[in-house]
Amino acid sequence: MITMVVSKANDCEYCQMHHADAVNNYWKDEEKVEQLKADYQKVNLSDINAALFEYDKKLTAQPNHENEESIRQLKVLGLEDRVILYA
Repeated sequence: MITMVVSKANDCEYCQMHHADAVNNYWKDEEKVEQLKADYQKVNLSDINAALFEYDKKLTAQPNHENEESIRQLKVLGLEDRVILYA
């Protein structure tokens, strides 16, 4: 799912299509996958997934942006440093 958000931020149609197929193998709901691809904020997501997607989108679009507040928010949700780094 994260790769779909990042691919959307990078405007890479090929990657969006490829990652959508992978997500659909897990979800088995093509309509939900298409909604995730179109606008992840309109999909019913956990607070953690929504925060991770927002963080990854911001980090992709603005890699030099100060991310301390975003990281703090992820930690408040209970994520460890290794999970944030992986995301």
